[in-house]
Amino acid sequence: MKKMDQTTTAGQEMVEKAAWSSALLVLASMLPMFLAAFIPALAHAEIVEGEPTDAPPTPSWDTAVTVTFQLTVEGEPPEDATFFGYLGYEPAPFQLTDPDGDGVYIGSTPEGLVPAGDTQPALILQGTGTRESQVVGTSPGEPTRVLKNFGELTFEEDATLSAGVSFEAEGGPGAGLPGNVANGI
Repeated sequence: MKKMDQTTTAGQEMVEKAAWSSALLVLASMLPMFLAAFIPALAHAEIVEGEPTDAPPTPSWDTAVTVTFQLTVEGEPPEDATFFGYLGYEPAPFQLTDPDGDGVYIGSTPEGLVPAGDTQPALILQGTGTRESQVVGTSPGEPTRVLKNFGELTFEEDATLSAGVSFEAEGGPGAGLPGNVANGI
Protein backbone atom coordinates (compact mmCIF):
# COMPACT_ATOMS: atom_id res chain seq x y z
CA MET A 1 0.00 0.00 0.00
CA LYS A 2 2.81 2.30 0.82
CA LYS A 3 4.15 1.87 -2.70
CA MET A 4 0.78 2.92 -4.21
CA ASP A 5 0.65 6.10 -2.06
CA GLN A 6 4.16 7.03 -3.15
CA THR A 7 3.23 6.49 -6.80
CA THR A 8 0.09 8.59 -6.44
CA THR A 9 2.04 11.34 -4.69
CA ALA A 10 4.74 11.23 -7.37
CA GLY A 11 2.06 11.42 -10.08
CA GLN A 12 0.41 14.40 -8.38
CA GLU A 13 3.76 16.14 -8.09
CA MET A 14 4.36 15.65 -11.80
CA VAL A 15 0.92 17.09 -12.62
CA GLU A 16 1.57 20.08 -10.32
CA LYS A 17 4.99 20.68 -11.87
CA ALA A 18 3.47 20.52 -15.36
CA ALA A 19 0.77 23.00 -14.32
CA TRP A 20 3.35 25.41 -12.89
CA SER A 21 5.50 25.05 -15.99
CA SER A 22 2.50 25.78 -18.19
CA ALA A 23 1.57 28.85 -16.10
CA LEU A 24 5.15 30.16 -16.28
CA LEU A 25 5.17 29.72 -20.06
CA VAL A 26 1.92 31.69 -20.35
CA LEU A 27 3.31 34.47 -18.16
CA ALA A 28 6.58 34.52 -20.09
CA SER A 29 4.69 34.81 -23.38
CA MET A 30 2.65 37.74 -22.00
CA LEU A 31 5.72 39.67 -20.82
CA PRO A 32 6.56 41.15 -24.27
CA MET A 33 2.99 42.47 -24.59
CA PHE A 34 3.17 44.18 -21.20
CA LEU A 35 6.56 45.65 -22.01
CA ALA A 36 5.36 46.89 -25.40
CA ALA A 37 2.40 48.58 -23.72
CA PHE A 38 4.21 50.21 -20.81
CA ILE A 39 7.69 51.09 -22.09
CA PRO A 40 6.43 53.71 -24.59
CA ALA A 41 4.44 55.33 -21.78
CA LEU A 42 7.54 55.41 -19.60
CA ALA A 43 9.64 56.74 -22.46
CA HIS A 44 7.02 59.43 -23.17
CA ALA A 45 7.10 60.51 -19.53
CA GLU A 46 10.82 61.24 -19.86
CA ILE A 47 10.45 63.64 -22.81
CA VAL A 48 11.82 67.04 -21.92
CA GLU A 49 9.49 69.88 -22.80
CA GLY A 50 10.51 71.54 -26.04
CA GLU A 51 12.06 68.45 -27.61
CA PRO A 52 10.44 67.41 -30.90
CA THR A 53 8.46 64.17 -30.85
CA ASP A 54 6.72 62.03 -33.43
CA ALA A 55 3.70 61.69 -31.16
CA PRO A 56 0.39 63.04 -32.52
CA PRO A 57 -0.85 66.22 -30.90
CA THR A 58 -2.80 65.76 -27.71
CA PRO A 59 -6.34 67.15 -27.93
CA SER A 60 -6.67 70.27 -25.81
CA TRP A 61 -9.91 71.02 -24.00
CA ASP A 62 -8.50 74.49 -23.30
CA THR A 63 -8.86 75.32 -26.99
CA ALA A 64 -11.93 74.08 -28.80
CA VAL A 65 -12.73 74.34 -32.49
CA THR A 66 -16.00 74.56 -34.39
CA VAL A 67 -16.70 72.19 -37.26
CA THR A 68 -19.25 73.44 -39.81
CA PHE A 69 -20.88 71.12 -42.33
CA GLN A 70 -22.04 72.69 -45.60
CA LEU A 71 -24.05 70.81 -48.24
CA THR A 72 -24.99 72.41 -51.57
CA VAL A 73 -28.13 70.77 -52.96
CA GLU A 74 -29.00 71.11 -56.65
CA GLY A 75 -32.45 70.14 -57.85
CA GLU A 76 -35.39 69.22 -55.69
CA PRO A 77 -34.72 66.68 -52.93
CA PRO A 78 -37.55 64.39 -51.83
CA GLU A 79 -40.01 66.07 -49.47
CA ASP A 80 -38.93 63.89 -46.51
CA ALA A 81 -35.17 64.25 -47.15
CA THR A 82 -33.08 65.40 -44.19
CA PHE A 83 -29.37 66.15 -44.17
CA PHE A 84 -26.92 65.65 -41.32
CA GLY A 85 -23.25 66.11 -40.57
CA TYR A 86 -21.80 63.29 -38.47
CA LEU A 87 -18.69 63.57 -36.34
CA GLY A 88 -16.89 61.08 -34.11
CA TYR A 89 -16.33 57.40 -33.51
CA GLU A 90 -19.58 57.30 -31.58
CA PRO A 91 -21.17 59.57 -34.12
CA ALA A 92 -22.88 62.75 -33.04
CA PRO A 93 -25.36 63.99 -35.67
CA PHE A 94 -25.78 67.68 -36.50
CA GLN A 95 -28.84 68.50 -38.59
CA LEU A 96 -28.16 70.71 -41.59
CA THR A 97 -30.80 73.31 -42.43
CA ASP A 98 -31.46 75.73 -45.28
CA PRO A 99 -33.38 78.57 -43.63
CA ASP A 100 -33.14 80.96 -46.60
CA GLY A 101 -34.04 78.35 -49.26
CA ASP A 102 -30.92 78.89 -51.39
CA GLY A 103 -30.03 75.18 -51.52
CA VAL A 104 -27.10 75.48 -49.10
CA TYR A 105 -27.68 73.42 -45.94
CA ILE A 106 -25.49 74.28 -42.95
CA GLY A 107 -24.97 72.93 -39.44
CA SER A 108 -22.18 73.30 -36.87
CA THR A 109 -20.89 71.58 -33.77
CA PRO A 110 -21.80 73.30 -30.50
CA GLU A 111 -19.11 75.54 -29.00
CA GLY A 112 -16.58 73.60 -26.93
CA LEU A 113 -17.48 70.15 -28.28
CA VAL A 114 -14.36 69.46 -30.39
CA PRO A 115 -10.99 69.99 -28.68
CA ALA A 116 -8.19 71.38 -30.86
CA GLY A 117 -5.95 68.55 -32.09
CA ASP A 118 -8.73 65.95 -31.91
CA THR A 119 -8.94 63.38 -34.73
CA GLN A 120 -12.40 62.14 -35.67
CA PRO A 121 -14.14 60.66 -38.70
CA ALA A 122 -16.59 63.00 -40.41
CA LEU A 123 -19.32 62.56 -43.01
CA ILE A 124 -22.47 64.10 -44.44
CA LEU A 125 -25.51 61.93 -45.03
CA GLN A 126 -29.10 62.04 -46.20
CA GLY A 127 -31.88 60.57 -44.09
CA THR A 128 -35.57 60.00 -44.57
CA GLY A 129 -37.27 62.20 -42.00
CA THR A 130 -35.85 62.23 -38.49
CA ARG A 131 -35.91 60.11 -35.37
CA GLU A 132 -35.29 61.02 -31.76
CA SER A 133 -32.77 59.36 -29.48
CA GLN A 134 -32.23 59.91 -25.76
CA VAL A 135 -28.51 59.56 -26.38
CA VAL A 136 -27.84 61.79 -29.42
CA GLY A 137 -31.09 63.75 -29.87
CA THR A 138 -32.39 64.27 -33.40
CA SER A 139 -30.83 62.00 -35.98
CA PRO A 140 -31.68 60.99 -39.56
CA GLY A 141 -34.51 58.56 -40.15
CA GLU A 142 -33.97 55.34 -42.07
CA PRO A 143 -33.00 54.66 -44.74
CA THR A 144 -29.88 56.81 -44.85
CA ARG A 145 -27.27 57.43 -47.55
CA VAL A 146 -23.72 58.67 -47.08
CA LEU A 147 -23.29 61.65 -49.41
CA LYS A 148 -19.66 62.44 -48.49
CA ASN A 149 -17.20 60.55 -46.30
CA PHE A 150 -14.37 62.89 -45.31
CA GLY A 151 -12.47 60.11 -43.51
CA GLU A 152 -10.54 60.78 -40.31
CA LEU A 153 -9.63 64.43 -39.87
CA THR A 154 -7.51 66.21 -37.24
CA PHE A 155 -9.08 69.52 -36.25
CA GLU A 156 -6.40 72.07 -35.30
CA GLU A 157 -8.63 75.08 -36.01
CA ASP A 158 -12.21 75.88 -37.02
CA ALA A 159 -13.11 73.97 -40.18
CA THR A 160 -15.82 73.88 -42.83
CA LEU A 161 -16.50 70.52 -44.48
CA SER A 162 -18.27 71.05 -47.82
CA ALA A 163 -20.01 68.69 -50.19
CA GLY A 164 -22.61 68.86 -52.93
CA VAL A 165 -25.38 66.66 -54.22
CA SER A 166 -27.60 66.85 -57.31
CA PHE A 167 -31.08 65.34 -57.51
CA GLU A 168 -32.63 64.12 -60.78
CA ALA A 169 -35.72 65.83 -62.18
CA GLU A 170 -38.94 64.44 -60.72
CA GLY A 171 -40.33 61.46 -62.56
CA GLY A 172 -37.06 60.63 -64.37
CA PRO A 173 -34.89 57.60 -63.71
CA GLY A 174 -33.65 57.64 -60.16
CA ALA A 175 -36.10 60.38 -59.15
CA GLY A 176 -35.52 61.41 -55.56
CA LEU A 177 -32.08 59.82 -55.36
CA PRO A 178 -28.92 61.89 -55.21
CA GLY A 179 -27.47 62.23 -58.72
CA ASN A 180 -24.39 60.15 -57.89
CA VAL A 181 -26.61 57.27 -56.66
CA ALA A 182 -29.14 57.58 -59.54
CA ASN A 183 -26.29 57.48 -62.05
CA GLY A 184 -24.79 54.37 -60.44
CA ILE A 185 -21.63 56.12 -59.31
